[in-house]
Amino acid sequence: MTRGLRVGVLGLGFGAAVHVPALSDLPDVTLVGLGGKDLVKTTAAVARLGLEARLAVNGIDELLDRRPDAVMLAVPPDQSEQLALKAIAAGCAVLCEKPLASTAAAARHMADVATKAGVLTGVNFQFAELPAFRQLAAATKDERIGAVRHVDVTWLVQSYAQQHGLWSWKTDAAAGGGVLALLGSHLLYLAEWLLGPAVQLWAAFDASATRTFAPTGAEPAEDMVQLRLVHASGTIFTATIGNSSPGLHRHLWHVGGTTGSLILDNPTADYMKGFALTGNGSAEGIAFQDQVAVGDGRVAPFRSLASRFLETVRHGGKFLRPSFNEGARVQYLMEAARASAVGDRTMAVAESETVETA
Repeated sequence: MTRGLRVGVLGLGFGAAVHVPALSDLPDVTLVGLGGKDLVKTTAAVARLGLEARLAVNGIDELLDRRPDAVMLAVPPDQSEQLALKAIAAGCAVLCEKPLASTAAAARHMADVATKAGVLTGVNFQFAELPAFRQLAAATKDERIGAVRHVDVTWLVQSYAQQHGLWSWKTDAAAGGGVLALLGSHLLYLAEWLLGPAVQLWAAFDASATRTFAPTGAEPAEDMVQLRLVHASGTIFTATIGNSSPGLHRHLWHVGGTTGSLILDNPTADYMKGFALTGNGSAEGIAFQDQVAVGDGRVAPFRSLASRFLETVRHGGKFLRPSFNEGARVQYLMEAARASAVGDRTMAVAESETVETA
């Protein structure tokens, strides 16, 4: 007989908007609590979602008192370490939003504690759940374009915060915000997911747009990033990422191989749906178009990851990719990018996660 799983969610933004709807579609899963830092706001969110009032919880301790099998965290990165460690200590599997933490040291600590405790972990790098990106991965791994020589990504949007000049952790460098954390973390995961480990990294940052509405004395986070990775395979990955491009929503990949090329493009305002993949040269004939579903495009890919995560919990598994280990790796690459941008230098990166100057 299938055992029902008890799941708790912390986070009234992405957690309420995406985690809760995704969980409602999964069989044999019971939501035991939704919480945030403010019980009044939590109660309002629970009512808005049409949930029973008893599901509102006042923080991690009250949530853990309800004995969940798994905890899902959608909180700012400077809060995730403390919450995740409490859940791990209680024996709960933990699925976190990205970035995993606000520093590489915190992310590595979270991963090491979970590994030592034998607790399953996951990180929501959800683009890898999308059918278009899985098609892209299959085409590159099957060498439909020969050996991959280069990948170039342009991802330029205007976020709601940038459009309206709203200050929050997402625009605050001290709280772990910035476009590198919000968008670039996805790309750093995808780059190594597709191409294997990077061995060199260069980055340049600009915070001009955020600086115009940052409070006096605050540290504005970057709103434009250029990245260049060299992978152990020799493949070069470059990206321009920005969330302060007025009126623009474009996420475009060019993947060039020795015999063909692939183009993955999403020109829509929804981050997670609208991708089309086309092939050229030896990859001619490859054509894939997302079936655009109604509603928030973030729900379906999160549901895919959550389903894999919870099935692994159900069967007593201890490994899932992306885990906290992949989250810590991305955090390490982000820290290398920041060091590169500050010092205007290329950084050597390795699996040991020790950053050196190249």
